[in-house]
Amino acid sequence: MEKYQVKTLISLILFLLLILTGGAIFWQFTIKPTTPPEIVLASPEETPQPESEQIYRAPNGKDTLVVREKKINENTLITFLITNEKEGSYGILSKTLSQNEKILVPYNTFSPDNKYIFLKMEKEGNTNFFAISTANKDSQTESDIKEVVFTKLFREIYPDLKIEDVTGWGGMTLLVINTTDSEGEKHSFWYDVPSGQLIPLSSQF
Repeated sequence: MEKYQVKTLISLILFLLLILTGGAIFWQFTIKPTTPPEIVLASPEETPQPESEQIYRAPNGKDTLVVREKKINENTLITFLITNEKEGSYGILSKTLSQNEKILVPYNTFSPDNKYIFLKMEKEGNTNFFAISTANKDSQTESDIKEVVFTKLFREIYPDLKIEDVTGWGGMTLLVINTTDSEGEKHSFWYDVPSGQLIPLSSQF
């Protein structure tokens, strides 16, 4: 009887070991630990950024200036396009601006014949104005104005005068520059865009 009990106990132990071994093998091949999904972070260059758009129409309604700005990391890509019925839409200027730079569009940016626009640039407290042709880049000739920062030219020729403002167009190709001297006297000039000439006026325009 005692031998029978020992035999039974050994058989029971072997049976339990068999169940535990089989369970371990089953778990290893059928139940696998879940791996969390890999998270890929997009770099700043890949992150889509919203693009803003401003529209400025010429007084005669024939041309429209479209200004698009897009943030790229710490900088801003600004693009200027002209749209009209004759040629559709085309770019005339594109610049990448740093955080301390901005380009402003005066309300009277178009010349009377729509051949030019003038723009205002501010950088670190300094202000400059420049003019550019609105002609399609593909059809521009050597006589077309690519981009002229005429206020820099003015300061080189008249270092004793302070530019107060560029008020707009005084003719088809003439931009009005108002200045003051060291004694507070006011002086006005015309800047002729095609020729690049500065023309003093007898009185403030």
